[in-house]
Formats: sequence, structure tokens, C-alpha cells
Amino acid sequence: MEQAHLDFKITYVERTVKELIALGATQPEFQPGGDEWVVLAAPEGHLFCLAAAD
Repeated sequence: MEQAHLDFKITYVERTVKELIALGATQPEFQPGGDEWVVLAAPEGHLFCLAAAD
């Protein structure tokens, strides 16, 4: 099974992270983006990133 990695540019990163965690996403300890982006995992384990929109 192939997987795709998705990157989303959004306006409110911190608020969206909290909302997605409340919906079942998890935030891995390893965050390679520093302050540039946040890595989350969907309940099925698929990783995706959230970054601030320009």
C-alpha cells in the first residue's frame, strides 16, 4: 500500500493543531521543522504537516 504525505498551509497553526488533536490526531515528539511547520499523525498513523500560510 502506498502512502502520500500532505502539507497544509493554514492561517492559525496552533489553534488547528489543538483542534486536530481533539479529533484524534497525535503529535510525534520528533518535529524536524522547528518553528517552520508541525508534524501530526492521523489516527491511522499517516503523517502530515501544517505550516503557516504566507
